[in-house]
Amino acid sequence: MGEWNATYASENWKQAILGVAEAPTVSFPYQVSLQENGSHFCGGSIIDSYFVITAAHCCFKEISLVDILAGVNNIAHPLQGAQRRGVAEVIVHPGYSSWFHENDVCLLKLREPLILGNQTRTEIIHLPPEGYSASGNATVSGWGAIYDGGPGSSKLLSIEVPIVSDDQW
Repeated sequence: MGEWNATYASENWKQAILGVAEAPTVSFPYQVSLQENGSHFCGGSIIDSYFVITAAHCCFKEISLVDILAGVNNIAHPLQGAQRRGVAEVIVHPGYSSWFHENDVCLLKLREPLILGNQTRTEIIHLPPEGYSASGNATVSGWGAIYDGGPGSSKLLSIEVPIVSDDQW
């Protein structure tokens, strides 16, 4: 896919995310798609074979309709070996505030464990230790819209963005 076509975006009066590119296969083996009735609605990261971490604002769906899809770059055409797991439990941060966007984190406990490793294109994300202060750039990945109001991408996308501290808001 390469970089997003900025000419297309400007001709259609949309605000595009410039520099976004299709993620190479297995670049983000911890990335999962949260799906409701087979349709992507949020992303998450594998933290162990039974748990996925995501945003709390993604955790207010009917649990029986939600599952995760792991080991996949193209959610429209998953490769053999992709894993789909149902969600057994949703654990929203007790201090989550949708009004103030605080503590926007949630854990999803899976009904069955994921099989991790190179053959499954899945592994856990390595989170920084408590108290870690990030700076510089970060890589963001997901299947979200690439322009304001646009449809989500079926292919996993990524972009490098600067990290902005809380005091810069």
